[in-house]
Amino acid sequence: MNFKQFNLPFGARLMYVKNKINKTTNVEISFMGGSSEEKIPGLAHFTEHMFFSGTDKLSAQEVKKQYFNFSVANAYTNFREIIFLGRIFTNELEKYLSTVAMMITETTFSPKAIENEKKIVIQEINASKDDNRVNFYDTDLSKIFDRDLVKKNVIGNEKSVKSIKRKDVLDFVKKYFVANNVDIYICTPLSAGKVKKIVINELLSKLKVADNFKKPKLFYFNTTDFNFYQSIYKDIGKMYLSIDFKVNHNVYDLDFYLKEKLIKYMINDISYGLMKTLRQDKSLVYFADYNLTYQENASFVQLITETDKNNANQIIEAVAEYISDLKEKGFLKEQFEKAKRIIRYSHESRTFTPIDFLDKLYEYRKYGKILDSEEVYKTIMNTTLEECNALINDIFDTTNLGCTLYGDVRKKDIMTEKKFFELFKVKNRTFEK
Repeated sequence: MNFKQFNLPFGARLMYVKNKINKTTNVEISFMGGSSEEKIPGLAHFTEHMFFSGTDKLSAQEVKKQYFNFSVANAYTNFREIIFLGRIFTNELEKYLSTVAMMITETTFSPKAIENEKKIVIQEINASKDDNRVNFYDTDLSKIFDRDLVKKNVIGNEKSVKSIKRKDVLDFVKKYFVANNVDIYICTPLSAGKVKKIVINELLSKLKVADNFKKPKLFYFNTTDFNFYQSIYKDIGKMYLSIDFKVNHNVYDLDFYLKEKLIKYMINDISYGLMKTLRQDKSLVYFADYNLTYQENASFVQLITETDKNNANQIIEAVAEYISDLKEKGFLKEQFEKAKRIIRYSHESRTFTPIDFLDKLYEYRKYGKILDSEEVYKTIMNTTLEECNALINDIFDTTNLGCTLYGDVRKKDIMTEKKFFELFKVKNRTFEK
């Protein structure tokens, strides 16, 4: 797959790949400036919602009908971007881009629409509180990474959303939704020349240009310190515990990234052994998930368990013992061979899909280039078991250890910091309770 980057007018960029497999087009329109850039928590997410609130010519219902009438169309906000994305018929590309341009430039952001949308977003916030597992997933990283932008909840909170004024939204749109601040990713059967012309005519020429605008820096995790965090929530009936390891390596280390792709399968494989250990007593663990997860510019090994309250100490001890055993013995040969079989099967049977396209976008954003699939596969298959085992200490670097508790747990029932230090062989660390 050959990605090409084109610099378009006003500093916009187009990342283009020829789709030789089918007749559909994938498109992402990304405006840098997600929740990491906002002054009011939830403002970026709220602004994204407001683009569907209506123009002078179209009601909110008509705007939504026009946008969501495409085969697959959506929009979302994360820590660094607000993104419009679609998987559409290729002959709809002009209409899709012009629809997005219309929503950005013609939305009225009426005071009535803003007040109505506040109620909707607050309903989302309150609904998320009803699912304790989801609430835990959404908050645990924000507590562990003490000095990270990830501490900012994308959706905001009820107080912050209520405080948003029309001027706040207009200023945010004026600053970030400009032609200087857009990256477009397109995979299509159309030629690059045709795509550039369509993008300029249907999107860029309709957006305003901000004078002296500088794109925000790419967001990435600054995980220099982890914390031991305990959160008390009464009467939820269960307890959630997360033990996390920030992978200790240069996030742009391509060689490490390739080996991680192999090690990921082995970590998933040993998860079954850990879950079996934790589930020997059925009252101890109801749910456990243990895997290597990729974030935008960092990787985490994360164990999450759902259990009855006051089982935290037993789980922490079991995880510490399991990791210690892995460090001592390394990955098994059987796990290594199984991981390679899975990768070989996936490589030999894969056809190009929209998910593959998104994977390539991730690579492009991270490394500034698209990795050749054959070279990636060759590197992975040439990696030895010894090389994988040599990385275990990096992956399970206990100086980058985080632990989060969520539930009705009393402080006196949790092991002391000294005991926690001893289990994971961590020295000179200060954990926040």
